Amino acid sequence: MDFYEVIKSRRSCRVFTDQPVEPDKLARVTEAALWAPSGKNRQNYRVFVVAGDKKDELVAIADRSFPSSSPA
Repeated sequence: MDFYEVIKSRRSCRVFTDQPVEPDKLARVTEAALWAPSGKNRQNYRVFVVAGDKKDELVAIADRSFPSSSPA
């Protein structure tokens, strides 16, 4: 697949399942995020992987913090 096919086939997901992500896929996505470019090479981001009860707590906090971003 060439670059333009990748760009044209990209989609945003707004509906998710409760199925957990396989650890190897999670590791690949996390590594890609760490290698992604940052504005002016500031590298001013952090990547956190949260699962289980702590994930549910984080989702609840995000829902209260950003009510307009909750799906309809």
